[in-house]
Amino acid sequence: MKEATFSTIFEFCRLAILSLVLAVNTGAFAQKQAAKGAERQGRVVLAINEGASGSLTAVDVLFRYEEFNKQILEKALGAPITMVAVRSTKELRNAVATGAYTLVMSRPADVLAEAIRDHGYQAVVAAKEPAYALFIVNKDSPLKTIADIKGKRIVTPDRYAYMWRIANAMMRDNSISLARSREVPNTPIIASRKISGAQIQRLRATLVALESTESGAAILKKIGVNGFREASSQTFLDLLKWLGDLEAGKE
Repeated sequence: MKEATFSTIFEFCRLAILSLVLAVNTGAFAQKQAAKGAERQGRVVLAINEGASGSLTAVDVLFRYEEFNKQILEKALGAPITMVAVRSTKELRNAVATGAYTLVMSRPADVLAEAIRDHGYQAVVAAKEPAYALFIVNKDSPLKTIADIKGKRIVTPDRYAYMWRIANAMMRDNSISLARSREVPNTPIIASRKISGAQIQRLRATLVALESTESGAAILKKIGVNGFREASSQTFLDLLKWLGDLEAGKE
């Protein structure tokens, strides 16, 4: 009887796990198809990338940004926006190369900087608080500056990840404090050529003013941003110049 009960429970769990996997895969496929359909119809498509280390599923991301999209972005542009969550950096890089996304919002900024430099995208805003990469050591470590790690073995993020590129640039500079990197854009939003200059100005003004209202501040808190500031495309070109070019094996 116990064996039969265990077998039944195991089979139920196996089916439940299989159903969950199918649901996640179906959801991801559905949002990609929706984005393609929206693009064919000339509608605005917003891609959101929380970074490779983020733990949110595609569904989590869409729920998290739904209010921000509906109440802020759509009203600012006066048009419906289809959201798509993009986890893969390679997928995001390939998509912006073809102009597949009208708007892109991403915590890592390097792919967006490449889109501005190479594919005609324009900077709209970035989070007010800049991002940093940190090198950390034990409090009693003899390492005090970045130069002190020469000849040592250190742990870094995956090769070609945004934080790896920043760490690599810091080590190359060899004169930056071990504590943190220079300021880099945080959670920027960029727009493709499909968005007019007037629309960009309207969108930028709306986002910069968002923190000034109670409802706007609540939406910002939900998406984990303390406010936006105006961003220039030159900031991203300067970022790429500092990071240096990726090698052929980039992901």
